[in-house]
Amino acid sequence: MRGSDRRITALRRAVIRRKRIEDELREMLAQQRDEQATLLHSCEDKGTQIERERDVVRANEERIAQMMTGSSCFSIAEMQASMRYMDLVTDRIRVLQRELAALEQQYREKTDEISRTAQAIASNRGRIDVCERRIGVLRRKLDELASDIADEEAEEAALARARNYIRSGTGRR
Repeated sequence: MRGSDRRITALRRAVIRRKRIEDELREMLAQQRDEQATLLHSCEDKGTQIERERDVVRANEERIAQMMTGSSCFSIAEMQASMRYMDLVTDRIRVLQRELAALEQQYREKTDEISRTAQAIASNRGRIDVCERRIGVLRRKLDELASDIADEEAEEAALARARNYIRSGTGRR
């Protein structure tokens, strides 16, 4: 096996290995995108929960304001209970906001991870293309070499025939 043939074989193996890596990276990317979609859905759900709790706080604030202005019945016990409940809901909102912040951080990290995987796919694809171009160059060189050898053999055969013709022509005289 000539050196170029060995290089072509090595490059083919590299292409096969890189294509396998690309398949693995694409599977990983699909999984990461699924995880990102799940995180986005979780963020949206958490945001909805926070908004519902804020609605509860607003309704309680309105109820307390009505008690304070005399638009509704006033009871100190009821007002204190409403204020304690509002404090509990406000604490729940803070917890939900921390959970949302953690989910958003995970989402950003997953987005960065997806970006790195996409870059790895592009880089790997570039290496595959380089190997395939190099294989093409080596094949062309081998074809040119084979063509040159065939031309030389044809030229030598033609020269040999010409010499034989000249000898046979001169020998007859």
